[in-house]
Amino acid sequence: MGRIYCMDGGRKEMRNRTEYRTMKIFICVILTFVGAAMARADGFLQLSLHRDFQIIPRNEGIQGLRLNLFDSRNTHLTGVDVGINNELESRLVGLQVGILNRVGAMEAIQLGLINRVGGCAVGLQIGLVNRVEGRLDGLQIGVWQRVDGDMGLAQIGLINSAQRSHGLQVGVVNMAVHDAETQIGLINIGADMSWLQVGLVNICKNNNGLQVGIVNWSGGLRWPFNWK
Repeated sequence: MGRIYCMDGGRKEMRNRTEYRTMKIFICVILTFVGAAMARADGFLQLSLHRDFQIIPRNEGIQGLRLNLFDSRNTHLTGVDVGINNELESRLVGLQVGILNRVGAMEAIQLGLINRVGGCAVGLQIGLVNRVEGRLDGLQIGVWQRVDGDMGLAQIGLINSAQRSHGLQVGVVNMAVHDAETQIGLINIGADMSWLQVGLVNICKNNNGLQVGIVNWSGGLRWPFNWK
């Protein structure tokens, strides 16, 4: 009986050791995968004095909050970006507040003195100078607005310009290099006007809508109304 008891005790101890080793291996594997995932994941909090003195390197992205006292640069950001000079190489999703805001593309709100998007933008820009180098599906409010592609909603400011305006331009000077849908201001200029120009001076090459102003030009002067 004593031998049987000793044999049972030994088997139990061996089984416990095996389970312990298996658990250690399992934990090590889990920690390895978690560590690898964390290494690949975007950082949550970025604090920066300068792009060369920041917690998260410039070649990584952020999902969370970025704060800088002077300058910061990263690849992309989903969340909130606050600072003086905020720069992202690619995409911004969320909110950006600063003096100078520059991103590659955005689905966001930009608030600053100068806001610039290198590609397409969906959202809102409010500042002294707002520029989108691609297509804008959204709203620009400021002193000077420029959209190098199609503008799909509205520009409100002193000077508004777009390659093609498929929405509303309201300002002192409104310009559309190609198509213009609706322009309201002192001076309105559009190559092809499809709906309405209201101002002191309205100029378009091809009039497919209505011009209301003191001076209306569409292949010839008209006053005070000019419609197709």
